Amino acid sequence: MMIVFLLVLGGVLGSIANWAIYQCGYFQTRPYSPLGPRDPMASPRRWWDYIPVLGWLALRRDESVHGRFYWIRPFLIECFMAAAAVAYYQWLQQGGILGLQGKAEPSDIDLWFAAHFLLFTLLIIATFIDFDERTIPDWITVPGTIAGLVFAISAPGIRLPEFPLLANGNSYQAMTFVSPNSLEGVEWYRDWRGLMAAWCIVWIWVFALLPKTIEWRRGIGRGLKYLFASILRPRHRRPCAIRTRERRPFGFTWLLVGVGVALSVLVLVGRLLEGETWNSLMGALLGLAFGGAMVWAVRIVAGYALQQEAMGFGDVTLMAMIGTFLGWQASLLVFALAPFAALVIAVSQYLLTRNRELAFGPYLALAAVVLVVVWHWIWHEWARDGLFRHTQLLLIVLSVALVLFGAMLVGVRGLKRLSGDSE
Repeated sequence: MMIVFLLVLGGVLGSIANWAIYQCGYFQTRPYSPLGPRDPMASPRRWWDYIPVLGWLALRRDESVHGRFYWIRPFLIECFMAAAAVAYYQWLQQGGILGLQGKAEPSDIDLWFAAHFLLFTLLIIATFIDFDERTIPDWITVPGTIAGLVFAISAPGIRLPEFPLLANGNSYQAMTFVSPNSLEGVEWYRDWRGLMAAWCIVWIWVFALLPKTIEWRRGIGRGLKYLFASILRPRHRRPCAIRTRERRPFGFTWLLVGVGVALSVLVLVGRLLEGETWNSLMGALLGLAFGGAMVWAVRIVAGYALQQEAMGFGDVTLMAMIGTFLGWQASLLVFALAPFAALVIAVSQYLLTRNRELAFGPYLALAAVVLVVVWHWIWHEWARDGLFRHTQLLLIVLSVALVLFGAMLVGVRGLKRLSGDSE
C-alpha cells in the first residue's frame, strides 16, 4: 500500500510539475498539460487525460497540433517522479542518508522525504524552465524559499543528519549552523544579535527581489535616488493631459513587503520558541543568505570581468532556496559539485539536441540532488574534518578564490580580444 501511495504521489507531483513547466515561464506558455488551458485546435479533453503518466499516452492524439513526440518529455518526467518517490523513500528507510550505518527514526524519514521531495519537485520545475527559456521565474524559487523556512520552524528534524565525533553507537543528530563545531560558547544567536541578523537576512532578501532600477553612472547620490524612486514609484508632480493613470508601486512590490512582514513575525516566533526551533530556523536563514550571496558574488565578478551578464538572477534565488532547505554548508558543497554536474548535463544536452547554449540553474539543481544522495560520504569522509573545521579560514579561501576567478575571466576576455584582432 505504501508503494502504491508513493507511486501515485510521485505521479501527481510530476503532473503538477509539468503544468508549472508549461505555464509558469516568463516568456512562453504552451497548452500541453491537461491541467492547463487547451489549445483551440486540440481535441476535447477526456477524464482519462488527467491521469498522471497514462494520460500522456492518450494525449498523443494531439501530435498534429503540438508537434511530433511533444508528449514524451512530460511523460518521462511523470514516470521518473513516480519511480523516484518510491526509490527515495525506500532508500531513506534503509538508512541511505546515514550511510547505511543505522536506521533512522520513522518520523525523521517522513520529514526528510516531505521536505526533500518538495525541493526536488521545485528543482525539476526550475530546471526545465531554465532549459526552455534560460531563466528561472521568481514564482518558483520565492515560494520554495518560504516553504523551506516554514519547514525549518515547524519541523527542525528536516536538517541533514550527522554523526557526532564522540557519539556512542549509531546515534545521529540534526546539523546545526555551526557544524561540525559545537554550539557551546556561541552566544550571539541566543540574544538580540541573532534576532537582528535574522531580520536583516529576511529584508535583504526581500530588497533583492523587489523590481527596481539600478544606475550608478551619475553618482551614488542620484543612483540611490533613482533606486528608491523605481521601487516606490511616487506620483507625478505635474498633471498631464495624456496620462491615463498615476504611477504606483507594482503589485509584486506590495506582495514582497507582505511576505517580509510575515517572515519577520515567523522569525520572532522562532526566537521566542528558542531551542531546536530557533537553531533550525537560524540554519535555514544562514543557508538562504550564504547560498544566494555566493552565487550573487560570482555573478557580479563574472559580469564585470566579461563585460556582459554571465549568470541570471534566477540562479541566485535558486541557490538561496537550496540553502534554505539544506543549510549553508551544503550550499557550498552544491556549488563545488556544480561543475561536475555541468559535464553530465552539457554532454547529454549536446548529444540529444546539438544545442551548445548552457544554463547554470540545472547544474545547481542536479548537484543539490546528488549531494543529498551522497551526503553521508561527502560530509563525514571529506568535508567535516577538512574543509569546514576552520570556518574563518574557509571564508578567507572563498574570498581569495573569488578574486582569482575574476582575474581568470579577465584573462579569458583578453585572450578572446587578441584572437579576434589577429583574425
